[in-house]
Amino acid sequence: LLEVLDMSVSASDDAVTVEVITDRPAAFSTSSATDPPRLLVRLPDARLDPGASIDNSVTLNVPPVERVNLIEGSSDNKVVILVIYLGEESRHSVTADARAVRVSIWRTPETDAG
Repeated sequence: LLEVLDMSVSASDDAVTVEVITDRPAAFSTSSATDPPRLLVRLPDARLDPGASIDNSVTLNVPPVERVNLIEGSSDNKVVILVIYLGEESRHSVTADARAVRVSIWRTPETDAG
């Protein structure tokens, strides 16, 4: 099984980035849901490393991201799901490298109705 070792969340002026650290390259699939808007990233054949102290629930409140949860499926369903709760639908990208799955949610610039 793929071991999920950690999760980090960072924000810049342009994007909010969520990084899921893994012990090796990870396959993933993405989907979105509404009400509330959220982005789901599934890591199949994975589990949270039982020896790691992962902060698996982060409340961010940095638009458009409200909070981020990392959930492990039941013991029968070997899957780890990253759930990113969004205040609004937003552009995003999901990439993976040797030791991480990285999700970037682009922050839309404030528009002046002026």
